[in-house]
Amino acid sequence: MSKKSFTLIELLVVVAIISILASALMVGLGGARKKARDARRISDLRTVQSSLEVYYVQNNNTYPMVDGWNNLENALAGITSQLPQDPLPGNPNYDYTFCDDGQRYVMQAHLEDANNCPANYKAPDTATCSAGLNCDCVNNQNYCVSFK
Repeated sequence: MSKKSFTLIELLVVVAIISILASALMVGLGGARKKARDARRISDLRTVQSSLEVYYVQNNNTYPMVDGWNNLENALAGITSQLPQDPLPGNPNYDYTFCDDGQRYVMQAHLEDANNCPANYKAPDTATCSAGLNCDCVNNQNYCVSFK
């Protein structure tokens, strides 16, 4: 009676093929992960816009006159417990600046891939803002949102 079994070489070939396929899959998912994180960044800025509108109504039609994300978080402390942070550790965090003496603001997120900029993206004017933000989504991957 003979036993049929796999040889060591056959098992090693199967393991090698599986590892090649797995690495190809991981490379393919890398782009999807970047796209998902960029979508979250855009969504995070839209979410903060809601808090800013509440602040605007509660504070005599003026947006927070602070620069920087941490200062914005302190200004919105009574409205929201915590502002979102970038989903990728080590990526530049979001940014905020006020414009036109608090009548307008600009928020910025750095995207991982310029191809993830929305097709109808139009950079807001930052000429009258207290801190200069570079809102060039195509070349610098900085997506900005503004209101008013």
